[in-house]
Amino acid sequence: MLKGGQCVTVKCDCSNLEEVQNSGKVANEAFGPVDILINNAGIVSGKKILDNSFGLMKKTLMVNTLAHL
Repeated sequence: MLKGGQCVTVKCDCSNLEEVQNSGKVANEAFGPVDILINNAGIVSGKKILDNSFGLMKKTLMVNTLAHL
C-alpha cells in the first residue's frame, strides 16, 4: 500500500478547450508533468434522441467522444 501520495482535482467543462488547457496548467504547476489522468466526462440527457435540441446532441457528442483525447 502506498502512503503519502498527492493528488489534485480540477473541475472543468471538457467541451471548453480553454478550461481543459487551464486545468492542465493547474496540474502541471502543482506537480510537474502528469503521469496519470482520470477523466470522468460524460453527458446523458435521459431524453429520447429526437426530444433533444441539436445543441445538446452536438455537445453530448463532443464531450463523450473528444473529451478523452
